[in-house]
Amino acid sequence: MFASSILCGSSDKDGDYYVPGERILDLLGRYSLPVRKFRALDLRVCLDLFDREAVRCLRVPANISFDNLHRLLQKAFGWRNRHLHSFGMFKEWNSNPYGKPDIELFTDEGSFDINPEAMPASGKTLADFVPEYNKILYNYDFGDDWRHYIEVENIIEGCEEKLPRLFSGEGDAPPKDVGGSGGFANFLEVIANPSHEEYEHMKSWSESQRWKPFDFEWVASTIK
Repeated sequence: MFASSILCGSSDKDGDYYVPGERILDLLGRYSLPVRKFRALDLRVCLDLFDREAVRCLRVPANISFDNLHRLLQKAFGWRNRHLHSFGMFKEWNSNPYGKPDIELFTDEGSFDINPEAMPASGKTLADFVPEYNKILYNYDFGDDWRHYIEVENIIEGCEEKLPRLFSGEGDAPPKDVGGSGGFANFLEVIANPSHEEYEHMKSWSESQRWKPFDFEWVASTIK
């Protein structure tokens, strides 16, 4: 009965349920009562940078909405949520990396001009598609075309953790508006060489973009 008068779950403005809130977890433990168990997914997200990769491994509730997954990926890779994005759902990856997904989801109404057959992402969750579609393309910024290849590596039944969380990762993500993978390669070459004629300019520009090399502990602390 005490649960009816306190916050019983962690959620955001979209009402996504993650796990029982801190207050209810404390009370459940105090009275030796069971914690709500739920299904979770381990996602391996690989940002394709042509000659290198940036990888983030996340554990998320299976019922996470695509809106919240988008926000989570923005944090994981240091993006600023200033461009259009889409999700493509696949049963298997196409041999053509630019091939059409089995299902495409957009959140911005203007994006439907790109693919009139796409679905609106609003109100849909990963659980609506997984495990039938275990491969997901998250495309962010249709100009620079940042392609994040997501694979569902594990389905956890009866999870009791506080989610979402980042449990591993490697590789630097690009600064915003660096000019695609080619621009990022040039950026890394310059920023690694203090004697380069463009070093000071590039360093100043990267600071204005709030870019920094991947720091697992810091990024993990932003994943909530």
